[in-house]
Amino acid sequence: MVKNTNDFNEIDILKKSLEQLESPWEFQGNEKSVKVETSIIEDVNYNFLGVINDFYFIESLDKLEEFEKQDSDIIITLERISNHHNFLLFLKYFYQTELKNYLDYLININPKTKEISLNFYAFKNVSEVWNFLLSKSIIDKYPLKLLVLIELYKNLLNSNEDKESTDIVFSDEYTVSNINNNLSQFESQYDLKKYFKIIASLTFIIDSITTSLNILIKNVQTSLLLFYKNKSNSKHAYSIFRELSSIESTVSTFEDKIRTEELCTFYKKKVNCLASASYNNEKFIAINGLDTDSINTDNKYEKIIRIIQELAKPAEFKSIQITDEVKYYLDPTIEIEYTRNNITYKMFKNYKKNYNNQANVNHKKISDENKDNIFNDKNRMFTCCERKLIDNLIEESTENEYPNIELIITMEPCPLCNRTIEFLKRENKLELKIRHSEKNSNLPIDIIKEYDDFAIEILNSEQQKKKSD
Repeated sequence: MVKNTNDFNEIDILKKSLEQLESPWEFQGNEKSVKVETSIIEDVNYNFLGVINDFYFIESLDKLEEFEKQDSDIIITLERISNHHNFLLFLKYFYQTELKNYLDYLININPKTKEISLNFYAFKNVSEVWNFLLSKSIIDKYPLKLLVLIELYKNLLNSNEDKESTDIVFSDEYTVSNINNNLSQFESQYDLKKYFKIIASLTFIIDSITTSLNILIKNVQTSLLLFYKNKSNSKHAYSIFRELSSIESTVSTFEDKIRTEELCTFYKKKVNCLASASYNNEKFIAINGLDTDSINTDNKYEKIIRIIQELAKPAEFKSIQITDEVKYYLDPTIEIEYTRNNITYKMFKNYKKNYNNQANVNHKKISDENKDNIFNDKNRMFTCCERKLIDNLIEESTENEYPNIELIITMEPCPLCNRTIEFLKRENKLELKIRHSEKNSNLPIDIIKEYDDFAIEILNSEQQKKKSD
């Protein structure tokens, strides 16, 4: 049987839209735009979009004058714009992720399928729309979800374009009324061929939504990079993105509906951490996490660093990764019988290596897999970006030279980093200026105690080793 040419063309149109969704994302740098492959963006192990959002924040903060870095109003405005940037990245990521699922389903649908069922019921408010899109559903709902997704984004972006930005007031009633009216024009069932024709006719809207999102994202990135020039108009700069706040709060209400691993990792992991340091007229940058493991994969960590370095030009950042000398300091109130109050990452790794051979440790021998699980849970003791920077710069400084470091972080130093900072200050080993947003990481007390106990266990092991030598 010869395929209908029109059918073939409609499938081709859907395939073309799907291919376009695999196009690299573009990020605005100080000098030029930088393209980033979707394989990096979609890798949940790297949370690239979270990291890149942090970069724009620290880059814009770093450009401010010294007295401006201490102005809480300026920092708060900058943080708000950064939060909207993060949300726009989420909107695009969610839109493209869902589109890929829906289009892939249609392109590969069982050829024996004769009808597509929509069975649309009117939404009461925009919250119900997001609830429907964010909830898990059987793939039979994909044809309807595709139409709902297009209508939602089309209405949100049209609202953004139809009015002057300072006059925009998002109305749930207006948006949901438009969505319901447009969706009610569709029949409850279509034969497959007719449904394909409808979707093929909507691909120009599908593609234009991505274009509109790209423009919005680029505008926010430009505003962040040029914030130091426009800070006197900071209220106006913020008002440009004000209209998105109601959408953001609506989605936040339905965070529990974001069930896929990729979306959970990106949207819920709002607290990443990126830090830069200025020392001896040089700039350094570090990302939170165990970056050394990336050497054994496909060098995505190195790619992310190179992307940041390209975006930052003409400024130059040196990448700092975790070293053997990064330290975990014990709570100063803990009484210990040893002269040192910290363990190094090297001690941590050696303890892992010899874990099953420790002479005086209260545990049984375990498999390598279980051992990895135990130690992977403890990596957080060493992976903070600011401690990587501080320990590295202290290590590089000459004897009796106390580094004068300016540290810019996307969040307040965590309790573990504060221990390091306070100890080094008491010992007069560094002069440190810290600039950060109001965000903070919630590190539970019981987890910190678990880390302290583990550090003491390692110190005990070291002591036993010395006695046996």
